[in-house]
Amino acid sequence: MAQLSSEQLAAIQEYFRQQRPVRVEPLISGSTLFWCAAGALGIYLAYQAFKPEPVQRRCSECGRTSHTAMSCPYTGPRRAISSSVPKTGWCECCNRRFRRTQHHHYGGRADPYKSKEMCLSCHLHCGHDGDFFNFAINPRYCRLVA
Repeated sequence: MAQLSSEQLAAIQEYFRQQRPVRVEPLISGSTLFWCAAGALGIYLAYQAFKPEPVQRRCSECGRTSHTAMSCPYTGPRRAISSSVPKTGWCECCNRRFRRTQHHHYGGRADPYKSKEMCLSCHLHCGHDGDFFNFAINPRYCRLVA
């Protein structure tokens, strides 16, 4: 870096002393800023007053809110329980052995993996609340034994 002589340094300092200071005007005046903030607040309050409620999907078939009628597992086509789950003849609801048992689709017709093996009485009374037209549930206890 080149060294400046004392005469050159004095000339540069004198040049900057003679310059007038630059006056910086504010870009936005106080009243303009106030009216912009008031307008933004008005728009926000109007949006909050007339904000649309979020649309909640609802199944027109079963009435639940977790899906639509197009993907309803309760009224969709029945899928067979996988052949890898053989029947044992043991009711998983009342814990008794029966000659004939049925697979109960408590997760809906379209879910072949959520099932219980139940006797006919438990399937009707515990799994469908006494009517096979009711949607299937996964009973926590046997209503017939309790």
